[in-house]
Amino acid sequence: MEDDQEARRRMVEISRHTTVPTVVVGDEVVVGFDPQKLDKLLS
Repeated sequence: MEDDQEARRRMVEISRHTTVPTVVVGDEVVVGFDPQKLDKLLS
């Protein structure tokens, strides 16, 4: 993200954040480390 401005722009467009990690699962955006939410989305 630091060196790839296009990736940064896409992340802000999708999530409205520049926080890492930001994970997109389908239509859901998980900002920050949230293993319980990720488990729920991936199961």
